[in-house]
Amino acid sequence: VGSARMLVHIPCSLKFAALLDEKDERAKPLRTVLEYGHGLFGNRDEASSRYIQELAHDEGYVIMALDWRGMSAYDLLMVIKVLGSTPHLFEALRDNLIQGYACRYAMQHFAQTALQSMGWLGFEDQENVSTMHVPTLNHKPPAHVFYGESQGGILGAGYVALSGKTGLIDRGFFGSAGTSFALIMTRSVDFLDYDKLLLLNFYNNRHVR
Repeated sequence: VGSARMLVHIPCSLKFAALLDEKDERAKPLRTVLEYGHGLFGNRDEASSRYIQELAHDEGYVIMALDWRGMSAYDLLMVIKVLGSTPHLFEALRDNLIQGYACRYAMQHFAQTALQSMGWLGFEDQENVSTMHVPTLNHKPPAHVFYGESQGGILGAGYVALSGKTGLIDRGFFGSAGTSFALIMTRSVDFLDYDKLLLLNFYNNRHVR
């Protein structure tokens, strides 16, 4: 049994929707819970970027994010060890990725069963007399959507596909997802350092690929 830290952003427009008239332009009803998947060796803080926050505010989204266990900033030292000296530890990276998927499904389950009842989505009026909860679009449950960027798109495609008919994810979309790591990593200017590490274990770059 372990724990996974998640990040949740609630935009001001949802607070306005709870406290102001629905016709107020600043008010946006909750329409989507958007899960963000970060890029290569990033972390959940990428979901705090300005364009994600503006998207949430303009469209009435709650943003939630989790580190990609196995391929986040916190796994970089393990990856360096695998590439530089201990290739068989790749199994641990694979197992961490599988656990990372499980953590994300748990987060999605929480989003559908408990998120809207949390105090985070309750706002007190000016007199602190009553607590108003965020209304949803057309009074229907919000959509649950995954958005993956770069590595988040590559791993996210498998993540969304594996969710299958569970109903945990309604739809997903991916930005700069590219294709197999084996085909695109060598095109990155950041790959030069990785290549040096890999060549400590392999004879040539064909073996590296």
